[in-house]
Amino acid sequence: MLKNISISKKIILLLISVIILVTIGAIGSSINSIKKLTNDEIELFTKTMMDEKKADLLHKSEIITKVVEASYDKTKPKEMERNLKDKLAQKADILFNVINTFYKNNKGKMSDKELKERIKELVKSARYGKSGYFWINDFNYKMIMHPIKPQFDGKIFINTPKVPFVQLGVDALKK
Repeated sequence: MLKNISISKKIILLLISVIILVTIGAIGSSINSIKKLTNDEIELFTKTMMDEKKADLLHKSEIITKVVEASYDKTKPKEMERNLKDKLAQKADILFNVINTFYKNNKGKMSDKELKERIKELVKSARYGKSGYFWINDFNYKMIMHPIKPQFDGKIFINTPKVPFVQLGVDALKK
């Protein structure tokens, strides 16, 4: 059958066959290149995402570690003492502000004796924590008012080993 086909037609048929084979080869090569490129992109994306997740988890674990360390540090005796002192100082500041406000608002409206008695009552009723309380003493170590032990009122507490808190407080304030 090819014997009857002219040479020009045979050349055209050969060229068409070559073009088809080259096209199929090019398409196959392109498909392989696209697959490789896609796989490389997926691999790069996966690695990038994993690296970002690792970095994020590392950052979060560092934050958690710092929070745990800070919480642990707060349980150390010196830190607990400092925190308690700070809280007590805040409570004392609040009480002093209440007393000062009461004094300013009532000075001249009450006698000095009545004003002092009302301030003593304010201090007597002030509490902090489960068992904390405030008292009033002067700089001569004399107990003006003790809310728990009224038998201390009017007594002087200097060189009293069983009740050292008045002397310790006055000496600290004098410094």
